[in-house]
Amino acid sequence: MRPLAMLASPGRHVPAWPLLPGLIFLAASAAVYVQYQRHFPTGPLDLEVYRGGLEAFRDGAAVYQGRYGQIHMPFTYPPAALVLLYPLGLASLRTTYAALAVAGFAVTFLVAWCVTGMLGYRGAAGRIGIAAACTGVALWLEPFQRTADFGQVNALLLGLVVVDLALLRRTRFAGVGIGVAAAIKLVPAVFVVHLVLSRRFRAALTAAGTFVLVSVAGVALVPRSAEFWLSGMFISGDRVVGGNGPDSSGNQSLRGFFARLAEDPSSTAAFALWAVAVLVVGVTGLALAVRAERRGEGAAAMCLVALTALLVSPVSWTHHWVWIIPFLLVFADVASRLRGTVQTLAAGGVALLTAAFAVWPSSAGDAEPLTVHGIIWVAHLHGGLGYHVGFQLYVLAGLGLLGLAALWLWRVPAASAGSPAEAAGADDAVVLPAPADAPFAVPAGAGQSTGGVPAPRTSPEVRETAHNA
Repeated sequence: MRPLAMLASPGRHVPAWPLLPGLIFLAASAAVYVQYQRHFPTGPLDLEVYRGGLEAFRDGAAVYQGRYGQIHMPFTYPPAALVLLYPLGLASLRTTYAALAVAGFAVTFLVAWCVTGMLGYRGAAGRIGIAAACTGVALWLEPFQRTADFGQVNALLLGLVVVDLALLRRTRFAGVGIGVAAAIKLVPAVFVVHLVLSRRFRAALTAAGTFVLVSVAGVALVPRSAEFWLSGMFISGDRVVGGNGPDSSGNQSLRGFFARLAEDPSSTAAFALWAVAVLVVGVTGLALAVRAERRGEGAAAMCLVALTALLVSPVSWTHHWVWIIPFLLVFADVASRLRGTVQTLAAGGVALLTAAFAVWPSSAGDAEPLTVHGIIWVAHLHGGLGYHVGFQLYVLAGLGLLGLAALWLWRVPAASAGSPAEAAGADDAVVLPAPADAPFAVPAGAGQSTGGVPAPRTSPEVRETAHNA
């Protein structure tokens, strides 16, 4: 792994040489991915649910009373999603499925580009190369593969939030992307709380106002959809998980974590532990995000809010963890600004995090073909510690990232030479002097100046029928 700062000059300017290797890597990765999909085609399970809900919407039927697609799942998104996702029902299933996958990876490229900008890096050619390489890696990360496999919209929602925080931050439209994303899937509303805590009141009001306006428009345009809000359907975790229960291995949230540890996933003890954990993690994560924001670490703050939302949400399917690309970029940047043994350990942490979320050649069982799976989907083949860690892998990784973030933000003073906000020319960074003997101090000169879709392949993911959340 080559940390970002090793690519950058003292002015955090990325040279042009990563452009060609990055594009070549993306092209090669995409070519292999296309061939893999040809030999092991998947089924758009969640896209079928979206389109079923959209068809009911067009017919004037009660959208939230039906069950759709191969997995016979209800439509669980807010009414506004039916309006905003309407284009998904215009073309054939095959065309929409392919277009959604391409759009998702194109947005992933945009996200990587935006995050490098938030980190203070400059140099268009070099940043394109980095973004291309990140997109090539994303093709083989489990959250992105599941998003593409099932026809999910997670990458698009990721793009709305990142573009808002990266490109719209200093415009009158700051907050619009977050408001729209929250109107489609409620979890991004956590970013509104962060905006308030960070005293970005105008952006918070814009985000909240956008959410309300879009949500009201959705209720007005979708027949008999007010029940989603009035009946408490929007907080019904049981509706989202379907028949699998909160202990489904695909539910990588704190709720799933404690449900899997308990003998009875629906027990009062498991629920009580989850409630306490949500309070502790929620407060801790948002406090860390505010501290990062005040230090001029906007990208880190964004990632901490997203990580908190993933952990405290009652349901966070593995394909919701597409935030892994921003996580890796920020982690690599932080590692590049450390020094000595700590930098080596941090760089190793980036590699381990990538490996944890990657797909690996494996078989899900004795009768299954050799394909690629995320670690959590083959953990059942192993006993002991490997079994328990594998099934809880994303939650454990998320908690580990929160712990590392706390150590970094409280033990590593914000050096005036290393703040991404300063490198980007931001004027609201709060920086503290770093003592000369600080073990985590930024090294001198580093970052200164600152219809007819093939049948789905057999897989443990397909057996987990609840993906539509």
